[in-house]
Amino acid sequence: MFSRSLFAASLLALSTLAAAGCAANTDDTADEDTVAESSDDLTAAAQSLVGKYYAHHAEARQFARLTLEANGKYTAEVDISDVAMCITSPCLGPESGTWNASKSNGKLRLRLRAQGQSSRWYDASKSGTELTLARSGKSQTLYSLGKNSCLDDSDCSSSDSCSPRMCLMYCALNDPFCCGPSTCQPKSPPPLKKICGGIAGIACDPGEECVDDPTDSCDPTKGGADCSGTCEPKPAGVTCGTKTCASGDVCCNPLYSICTKPGQFCIQ
Repeated sequence: MFSRSLFAASLLALSTLAAAGCAANTDDTADEDTVAESSDDLTAAAQSLVGKYYAHHAEARQFARLTLEANGKYTAEVDISDVAMCITSPCLGPESGTWNASKSNGKLRLRLRAQGQSSRWYDASKSGTELTLARSGKSQTLYSLGKNSCLDDSDCSSSDSCSPRMCLMYCALNDPFCCGPSTCQPKSPPPLKKICGGIAGIACDPGEECVDDPTDSCDPTKGGADCSGTCEPKPAGVTCGTKTCASGDVCCNPLYSICTKPGQFCIQ
């Protein structure tokens, strides 16, 4: 997915992460489990929240990225600076699990259940491209990642790549969220190779040599005649004292500018 924060956290710190940040709060009442903890089917209320979200800034326990999938699964990048020591910023850790949502007394409630942990509930509201999540007296605004938008190459198809972003604000080193999204662009196709040889005996440009194309069915080492090839740059000769050795030769003695074939004895 994009450049991630590298953190030197011990196993103790990771276990603290599971216990400290992800335990259910006192406002997570049991009766809200009517959202169907055991069901993979999203409620009608949850359908409107499906999508990819990102934040320009995240505090401890908040999301830098949050992807709510239509199959009831979610993935996230969470700020873990309160339990881990990172060598880059932002200090993020991965999280994944299941999710759903329900409406109660006109309020939309989002449930996230990370793998191996109990559920966490958030008051959620969505307006246009903004998703606001509130929990334990703290709120955070996330922004939708639109179609063809990206934060890194993982948001694009295999034939596209995420274009570099130009930041007009101060951003921490390696922070993929500060500048906001870019767009997916088609990857540059490899340059077409010039055909040479064959019956027409097409020559290469100076500084190039005609090399057999191993992907075709004509093999000059197995009786193939008039095989075509592709033009490749000639290997640069090795500098040997005041002399440049021929292609394929090695410098035997630079003090006397002597070049030889590989494996041959050097003669003064």
